[in-house]
Amino acid sequence: MSNVCGGQGCVCSKDRYREPEAKIVARDPVCGKKLDCNSEGVRQLNWEGAVFYFCDTRCMTKFVQNPKKYVGKKGIWNFLKFW
Repeated sequence: MSNVCGGQGCVCSKDRYREPEAKIVARDPVCGKKLDCNSEGVRQLNWEGAVFYFCDTRCMTKFVQNPKKYVGKKGIWNFLKFW
C-alpha cells in the first residue's frame, strides 16, 4: 500500500493541522483602534451586559471613569455603529 494522503498510514499534515482560532474583532471605544480580541494584552470589561475590549489599561481606565462618554446617547448601538 502506498502512503498517499488519506490512505492507511498517511503521514500528511492533516494530523498536525489545527484550526486557527477565529478572530473576534472589536473596536476600542476610547481610542477607536481595531482589536483582535484573542490577542495577548487586549483588556476586556463587562459593562451593563455588554463586553468591551481595550488596547491597553489606559483606555480601559478612561472608559471606567466615564463610560457614557464613550458609549454615547444611543448606548451599545452607538459603539457597534448600528444606528
